[in-house]
Amino acid sequence: ALSVTSPTENAPYPGGIVSIRGRVERAATLILDGAPLFHDQNGDFSSTLTFPHGGSILTFTAIDRFGRTVTATRSIFVP
Repeated sequence: ALSVTSPTENAPYPGGIVSIRGRVERAATLILDGAPLFHDQNGDFSSTLTFPHGGSILTFTAIDRFGRTVTATRSIFVP
């Protein structure tokens, strides 16, 4: 299971600073747009990223030890 609590879908982020938070269950690897996103032993993850002006689509992919994947996407906008 993969749940992303922040960012919310289609949310505006003036200044471009976006807080990434959520929880993953039974994942060996968590990836955000091709880069690893680290989670703790409870499955919680958090990070702060900066995005350029315009729209961006964030793709979260959780992979378990058997290679099964779960994906979640969020669209954000930096005015």
